[in-house]
Amino acid sequence: MLVVRAYLLFWAMAGMALAAPAPQPEAEADAGTELARREIQGKGTVYEQLGITGSCGKRHSDGDAIVALGNDWMKGRYNAPYCNRRIKASNKANGRSIIVPVMDTCMGCGSNDVDFSVAAWNRLTNNAPWGTFPLSWWGFYLF
Repeated sequence: MLVVRAYLLFWAMAGMALAAPAPQPEAEADAGTELARREIQGKGTVYEQLGITGSCGKRHSDGDAIVALGNDWMKGRYNAPYCNRRIKASNKANGRSIIVPVMDTCMGCGSNDVDFSVAAWNRLTNNAPWGTFPLSWWGFYLF
């Protein structure tokens, strides 16, 4: 009788193990999720809109707070995956921060540099003369 109980217990446990859902591999994090976990250091620069449609397909004025990322991020693509995502950028020289959408490509920027519209520049630098500032940024938030 003991053998029968052990036999039934064994098959009951085996059945439960087989009925349990198989572990699923973690979903591959998209670049935005991964980037949200790390801070990037670079330079902040400024650019004018000049009435030109940006690489994300929209025309903006200098009064719109937007940014352009370097080609290393945008990959020379029209409507790149980072278009319309937002980054949080901080001016390391004065501590000011801003959340702005990525709306263009900066062909002359270094890998981790960000080119700011006039409005975004003014908010981050308190209307400082154009040039560069030390920058930290992270993000690609969809909101």
